Amino acid sequence: MRWLFEKWRHYRASKLKWQEHEPWFQGVLYRVPGLNGLGAPEKATLRQLVKEFLVDKRIYGAGGLEIDLGLKIKIATLACWPALHLGFGALEGFSSVVVYPEGFRAMRTQTDAHTGLVTEYEQEMAGETSQHGPVVLSKDDIERGLAGIGRVGNVVIHEIAHKIDALGGAINGVPPLHPNMSIATFSASLSEAFAALKRDIADGTAQIDSYAAHSPPEFFAVASEYYFLAPEHLNAIYPGVYSQLDAFYRPNI
Repeated sequence: MRWLFEKWRHYRASKLKWQEHEPWFQGVLYRVPGLNGLGAPEKATLRQLVKEFLVDKRIYGAGGLEIDLGLKIKIATLACWPALHLGFGALEGFSSVVVYPEGFRAMRTQTDAHTGLVTEYEQEMAGETSQHGPVVLSKDDIERGLAGIGRVGNVVIHEIAHKIDALGGAINGVPPLHPNMSIATFSASLSEAFAALKRDIADGTAQIDSYAAHSPPEFFAVASEYYFLAPEHLNAIYPGVYSQLDAFYRPNI
């Protein structure tokens, strides 16, 4: 049955009026150095993934936001980048993307380890995802990432990394690895860097976004952002992490 869905998706993508989309697609490639440096074959592959993303996913606005073609292309292109060498199967864990005009607030709970007391609080979010839910994004934060404002990173890549992670059955910081990869090596490399980041934060010497120290899944997502947007920096700080992400996101390259 899966091949029927793939065939139908390919057919629908072939019917997309791409001439309206191409200028926006080229605009994203131009604005993001890592994308602009792709070779012609990779750009062609990315273009096809974007077409399939647009016919496969529903992108809709929340909070009164209207979704225009330009925003759709920005989201689709950035979302497909991590799947460039993995194939569309890496993006099959969700069917919709919800976009707010700006950062949104979500309810969170925190349990005291000693007393068991559960506290509820609101947290300002730039993006959010879950095992089976939609990808939720902030338009302002998408634009800030494209403009290079603030920290190194991009909320779309971050949330897509979570969705790829979730394909393994849980969002735990270990995505479904390729057969030639070692789960033990992957986990050890990221765990050692995760512990090192916590020490660096305590010393005031952290060299990547401290949000990565929140949990192993967040470390994987933030490290994925750096892998695509600042690979040299990630390799200099955590070469083991860079090596594992390179083997995962670019298999057989």
